[in-house]
Amino acid sequence: MRHAFRNALIPLATIVAFDIGQLLGGAVITERVFQWDAMGTLFQRGLENSDPNPVMAFFVVFATIAVTFNIIADLLYAALDPRIRVGQ
Repeated sequence: MRHAFRNALIPLATIVAFDIGQLLGGAVITERVFQWDAMGTLFQRGLENSDPNPVMAFFVVFATIAVTFNIIADLLYAALDPRIRVGQ
């Protein structure tokens, strides 16, 4: 059980890292449905008004989150599989 569980967590770490980005990327749709004013609404208004600053900020924030979670997933690979080394 111990060995199989550690090997099964490697693909799970990959999927979770990608799903976090997709979850946050769906904020535009969620905010539209529930009439919430947040980052998705700011992005949408920036597109409608041809204002590039909120659009760029939206992409920078979500790109930073995506990169951060991918780095965390890579570090988890090294912790879960001893054959993967960090630093070389």
